[in-house]
Amino acid sequence: MIYNTAFLLTATGTLLVGVVIWRTHIPPPVTIDAAILLDRSQSMQSPCVDLPGTVERVLKILSTRPGSTFSVLVSGDVLSANQPVLLFDNLSVATQRVMRNQKRRLQDESDLIQKITAGCNSQPSPARTPIYLDIQQTLAHLHANDGAFVEKQLFVLSDLHETAEPRLNKALRQPVGARVPSPAPLNNAAINVVICGYAETRDRRHLAPTRIVEVWTRFFSNPDLVRFEPF
Repeated sequence: MIYNTAFLLTATGTLLVGVVIWRTHIPPPVTIDAAILLDRSQSMQSPCVDLPGTVERVLKILSTRPGSTFSVLVSGDVLSANQPVLLFDNLSVATQRVMRNQKRRLQDESDLIQKITAGCNSQPSPARTPIYLDIQQTLAHLHANDGAFVEKQLFVLSDLHETAEPRLNKALRQPVGARVPSPAPLNNAAINVVICGYAETRDRRHLAPTRIVEVWTRFFSNPDLVRFEPF
């Protein structure tokens, strides 16, 4: 009886130690660090009107990952030296586990969307489109918080009608299949990029959507992580 009891205690202790070791080796949950970049240039049809749909899309993705955050940037102008303007940073959404009151959660998300839209409407609409530099700097913003358990995502709302970067501007005006220059690539290593609305524009140049995708694909360091959505 003494032997059996001692054996049971030993086995129980070993099991507890095993559970502790197993728990210490469980990696922390992967969070998402996302960014929305909105092109506010005059060639865009209705940028601030389209923004809420993208915000809702991001909120839905982040709601499944506790601790995830996102930022919102708009394209720059001469006052910002064509650098993107950071409107909001480290925004978060209550996850479904924490916010069990569905009505309250929806109201909070609606308030956040209205706040972001108001911030968008307060920004100027520049004549130039320095979207290459805007994307470059937004990617750098995401890279600034690199981590082993952080997933990066960038959503760009733009017609991609670049006017500030001369090589890119010239390449876009060439026919489909024409040679594309080899620029300093946009570093999207480990960052999934979704570009929305490149077929919606007021630009009278009427750039071919196929050419837009062809050229811009060459400008990313990891084109396999880039997805183009025309609307």
